[in-house]
Amino acid sequence: ADALLRRAADQIVALNEEMPGDREILSAMADILIAQSIQEGLSNNDPQQAVRIMKQAQAAVAVLIERNEASLDDLLNDARADVVTGYFSRLSGEGQLGITAITSGLEKLKILNQRHPEDTRAKFELARANVTLGEALAWEIYYAEGDYEPTLKYFDAAVEESRKLVHAPDASLEMKTHIIVSLLKRANTTCYMDARANEG
Repeated sequence: ADALLRRAADQIVALNEEMPGDREILSAMADILIAQSIQEGLSNNDPQQAVRIMKQAQAAVAVLIERNEASLDDLLNDARADVVTGYFSRLSGEGQLGITAITSGLEKLKILNQRHPEDTRAKFELARANVTLGEALAWEIYYAEGDYEPTLKYFDAAVEESRKLVHAPDASLEMKTHIIVSLLKRANTTCYMDARANEG
């Protein structure tokens, strides 16, 4: 996977140098670099490298946004880049920076869902962003020994969005089963809450 992703990244960067600013190349560059970033962060356990690559992906999308040429896929990539950057920032020990980035992505996804209320990809990314923010906040609260109650609105929003995907005919299996992730993450957090432990 590493070798293939690096080869793809090298190829798309070379293409961009040959034809700088081409819309399709920039869009493909974002797709490839996002995949490479996630690979670095999760499979190679290098969240800092993941953040660096994700910023390159987002820079490619930023050009399209600035030129008003970004498709819905590009805008979803931009929002997802914020969320994933926040996730890996948290793993790097920068919890507050991570929460800020995830929140930025979540706000972008709310807008995209308002504009495209029937799009399953937008619903899925919104559900994932809510789970990611809820979990990031829960970790900060865990270390601060605070109250977990503020996290629940994000987990509840994730559950609500995920339920919409369960029976969506064009949803992937990953989208349809995200309700399980949402419920488990919520349950895990409520298990740490004395008043909600049984609920968890």
